[in-house]
Amino acid sequence: MAMLSDEHVAILSKYYSTVSFTGEQRDMLIEKYWEASKEERKIIARAYASLFAKDATFAQRLLAYYDLHVVPTTGRKASGVQEGDETKIDENSFIWPTSTVEKVACNLQQQSRSLKPSKSMSGHTLSSSQLVLRTAIQDQYLKLTGDGPFPISFGLVLSEEERRESIDLYSMQFQYPDQPELQRLVILPQTHSTRTRRRAKGSYTWFLRSNTTGEMVCAVTIKAHNYETHNFVEVPLFATGVGYKKCGFGRLLNAALMQWCADMKFEFIMVSADVQAIPFWTHLGYKIMQKSELTRIAFYYEHNCYKFKGAEAMIRYCTQWPSEGVQKALSKMKNIVVSGPMSLPDS
Repeated sequence: MAMLSDEHVAILSKYYSTVSFTGEQRDMLIEKYWEASKEERKIIARAYASLFAKDATFAQRLLAYYDLHVVPTTGRKASGVQEGDETKIDENSFIWPTSTVEKVACNLQQQSRSLKPSKSMSGHTLSSSQLVLRTAIQDQYLKLTGDGPFPISFGLVLSEEERRESIDLYSMQFQYPDQPELQRLVILPQTHSTRTRRRAKGSYTWFLRSNTTGEMVCAVTIKAHNYETHNFVEVPLFATGVGYKKCGFGRLLNAALMQWCADMKFEFIMVSADVQAIPFWTHLGYKIMQKSELTRIAFYYEHNCYKFKGAEAMIRYCTQWPSEGVQKALSKMKNIVVSGPMSLPDS
């Protein structure tokens, strides 16, 4: 099987945008995917994520085929299938009845609220490509529908229940950090005070909660660094929950974080951005950290900051933040209103 280059993926994407597949043809594509070796599937997943990520029916069939055929036949998860492995599956099972597809969609929506969201229906841990596709499916089912208005409120993680809820939200979005690492990253806040001033230091996790669904819709975990020479905020985790994306929640939570940092006299915010998230952070005014900027905090960055494989350090200076930034972000959100204070709460 020939490997697909970025150019080939672009050509395929342009071609597939002009054609429609029958159910049988889609099932053939799914069959070829699961017949491929581990390395081949990595390349195919790139094309599928680009071509079919917004096609809920295709993604449902792909994942249902894995859960109901590949695992029972091979007894292992897909990422462990080595080159040369064979999977014998009845070709008559490739056409999925509507009731089966609907059942898969229902299971996926229920799964998004479970305590172990990174597991498949068969209980196997999802590979990175499966997680991308599964999240793409769940994002097709918007949680806030209708005319609204939909009230939301800002919150700070202060209890174990809220801590678990935020970890579950992150787990739905990230293959890494995994659950043990998230447990270490998301901790309850510890604020240091003196008679003359209040000094924020350590970790905080803030969130937006929908008063309509009762769910945590967006969360950010920060680590406040206060040193004699530098005061900055590090953002190792930031995510919007499935069913709530493209509504402006991430922009609103970032605006509130920027306001908090400006009020607390922090110099800048540094985020660890996945390569795919760089456009999002760039849109919010962040830029890739220059070598000179990293050199200034080299000692602290090396010994006290979180570093993730494949992540890019990005920065935005707090002094550039306008005082009306939170209200401006909210004004761009359709049918969303804030219940309570329009700012991040303190501990």
